[in-house]
Amino acid sequence: MASVGLLESILGFSPEMTALVMTIYLALDGYGPACNVTGDGGIALIIDRFFRPGHLV
Repeated sequence: MASVGLLESILGFSPEMTALVMTIYLALDGYGPACNVTGDGGIALIIDRFFRPGHLV
């Protein structure tokens, strides 16, 4: 949350508003990496299926 100082000083967020932004950020922060890992695993399974050693397409 490097932007907390900017939220309060430049945008005029109150401490309550900043706390709400931080809470929402922490609640949603894990979804990005989880989707990324899941997508990478799915693509790896597809690639493995088509390019398995000894397997002709």
